[in-house]
Amino acid sequence: MSWEFAVGVGAVKATVLCVLWYNRRRIAARLAGVDMRRVARTVARELELAPDEARQLA
Repeated sequence: MSWEFAVGVGAVKATVLCVLWYNRRRIAARLAGVDMRRVARTVARELELAPDEARQLA
């Protein structure tokens, strides 16, 4: 892997982390209203998981 590629990947990662840090309160407020049990049930249904797999997901 060339150093230019590594520097580019590092710059992208740093940018993403900065954006997430800047918006952390908005993201936290949005996630506070999410019912994770409902999300887990929806994901299990969409992926057609077996009951044991759905329990592990939850």
